[in-house]
Amino acid sequence: MKLIANATSCNAYPKRTGASCPPPSGVRTVLRSFKDVVQHYIKRYRARANHELSFFRRINSLDEAIEKAANAEGQDGKKYDHQWRIPAPTLDRAAKALLTVAAQISNCTSFESLIELVEATAGRIEGFGELAIYDATLRIGARLGVEPKYVYLHRGTRKGAKALGLASHRKYLEVTELPGEFARLKPREIEDCLCIYARELSRLKRAIDPV
Repeated sequence: MKLIANATSCNAYPKRTGASCPPPSGVRTVLRSFKDVVQHYIKRYRARANHELSFFRRINSLDEAIEKAANAEGQDGKKYDHQWRIPAPTLDRAAKALLTVAAQISNCTSFESLIELVEATAGRIEGFGELAIYDATLRIGARLGVEPKYVYLHRGTRKGAKALGLASHRKYLEVTELPGEFARLKPREIEDCLCIYARELSRLKRAIDPV
């Protein structure tokens, strides 16, 4: 892996819309293997992702965590880049819908049961799509102490999964379905990787298995 620094802040995080993810930013990078992709993610993005979730773990009130999670509101009170294009009224409607099932949320003991509930509740709101559902679940799950066991797919991560020749039409993948290099990462981190590095994964897969 060859890294060449540029002027972009090392704390920059790629804006993720409901559609897709941009390529990795902050360094001009030549990634020569899946191992390089994993190492670059760990070096550049892991701490930022952990910091986001640690904020939700520290919130005392579940209702407050639900409200902030659905509204994509971080510790600084600003909207997370992941949902920056979703109108505030849409996020607010999702938050209010989820608050009506707060008691059910509190009883969720797995990420899988939690995302089903979030999808059935907030997923009915137009404009609150797959990525918003996943991210809200991940944040609320941090408050409840649950994390995904699988690699969940949305439009952005499906590009990465397809690049690797995996079944991108499914709702989620088993960690063991991915190349062994990704075993260093948690499922939520692999989800990040598939989204952020979709172009690089496609290039590397073509180099390994040229058609």
